Amino acid sequence: AAEILFGSSLVEELTAYDSDVKTSKYLYLEVINNPFLKAKLLYQEPRQKLCEKVKLNVSSFGSVASSMINGKAQHQPLTMAIQSFVAREGHIEDSYENLKKMALLPIHMNYQFEAIEKMVQNLEALKEVGQTMRR
Repeated sequence: AAEILFGSSLVEELTAYDSDVKTSKYLYLEVINNPFLKAKLLYQEPRQKLCEKVKLNVSSFGSVASSMINGKAQHQPLTMAIQSFVAREGHIEDSYENLKKMALLPIHMNYQFEAIEKMVQNLEALKEVGQTMRR
């Protein structure tokens, strides 16, 4: 049995079964009536899991950092890959700009084609006017 003190009430009879916490009807009623206690019990398990995950991530980061510091041969391929990527990044940006320009080419060619069609129609009209003037 454990004692939990929240506000003015003292709740007893908290029993544990394996990893699940079973509560008595008194504790259940106290949880229902006390929103702070309800929230605390609701978020206690996820908080513990989050702490464990943070601990694992910090540990993993430490091991990666120590392996990079201690083993130059281990991180040399990674360094070369990063340098290669950085060197190609400029080419990637240039290629992207060229693709944007190429996307505009069909639009401009269409405008030019329409202008040529109008000129041909005007030329035919001028040709007819010239023929009527010759008669």
